[in-house]
Amino acid sequence: MSTNGTKFKSNREIIGWSLKAATLVGLSGMLMGNQSCNQAAAPARVLARRVQLGQVTAPAITLPATVSNSQFNFQYVANQQMLTVLSATKTFSTANIDPNAVYTPAGLDADISNDFNNCTSSTDTTMAPTFIPAGRSASGMNEVMTNSNSCVINMPQAIVNGSINDFTLVGGGGLSLSLANVALLPSANFSFQSYSLQVEMSAKFPLDPGNNAFASQTTNTSGYGGSLSATLNFGALSLGPSAYYQTPLSTITMNGLTSATTDLANQWSSQDPWYASVLKACGTFIYINGSSDLGLKVGDIVAIKNVTYEWNGTPCDSQSLGNVPDVNPVEYAQIVSLGDNLSVAQILKGNSAYPQGNSSVYAGARVYMYQTAESVKSAQAAKGASGGVCQLPVGTCGGSATATTSTTTASSQ
Repeated sequence: MSTNGTKFKSNREIIGWSLKAATLVGLSGMLMGNQSCNQAAAPARVLARRVQLGQVTAPAITLPATVSNSQFNFQYVANQQMLTVLSATKTFSTANIDPNAVYTPAGLDADISNDFNNCTSSTDTTMAPTFIPAGRSASGMNEVMTNSNSCVINMPQAIVNGSINDFTLVGGGGLSLSLANVALLPSANFSFQSYSLQVEMSAKFPLDPGNNAFASQTTNTSGYGGSLSATLNFGALSLGPSAYYQTPLSTITMNGLTSATTDLANQWSSQDPWYASVLKACGTFIYINGSSDLGLKVGDIVAIKNVTYEWNGTPCDSQSLGNVPDVNPVEYAQIVSLGDNLSVAQILKGNSAYPQGNSSVYAGARVYMYQTAESVKSAQAAKGASGGVCQLPVGTCGGSATATTSTTTASSQ
């Protein structure tokens, strides 16, 4: 009797442990699956464009008579906040936009640094631009076309401007307060439960005269409840900017500027893919006016396109009439070293997937992302070490790598 009972108990324990083991295995599989999904869902690398802040316009806030009947400089603090937004965003970079900036080989590999200092190629930025014969413009002046221009290299790709037209705070009982009627408040305080803010952002080419924007975006932000349900004390604004940054209006404005900047970047990218510029072309090396601040990594493959610039007179000292990048890349290169404020790419030779053009690479040429380092490594892993993609360190490659073009993560057109 006891023997049978013991056997029954042992069998039951075995079944129980089997079920537990199966459950643990299943949970382990689920956790591994979730981990795999999380790894697969890692955000894509963001490439930043070099921009400069122009101006954010905003009307002054006339404070209630119960405060001081004075005005608060809303535009000043909005511009300060916009500088913070641009410095924090991953889509724009405000580094190295000084037209007198000096690019140095600091941080690069030693042998590459020597090549940079000794570069005396005909495409050096210190050399005279290469002129292309052109006709006469509609204004009667001689059009001058060039494909090597030192003035465009240190220049930001766009001047970013903005405008805050108004904000609306909605309190209990449907009471609404806008910027225009702040002065009419019977007291310095206004409690609100929701808000809305409209921000207009635009980007224009630095060389273009006037205020013609090539990209513009109007963004409406709003919020309700939560931590933004608060009381705005307009009396605090009379104490100056430092007090403003502690108010809910500062949070509302920062949220609006951040959203508008993101929307502008998305619209820009949909019209024109990311690019950087060539500083120098020295033999097999291309020097680029950006480094990790633009999101570049060692192993990235870039497509290089020369650009024809058109001027209504002396290059860089006259009105710009536009520019046109070449349709096809003149070279492909792979980034091999990142410096403090520039990066170096080695031209890919002997590989049918990266054909060479019939022209030189000129200073001011555009560098477009062709394949990220991540996609190159993924293609190498899929094809094996004998695949047709250049292995790092970059050198002469043989064979065909046409299959890797499916891994392209950014358009080069």
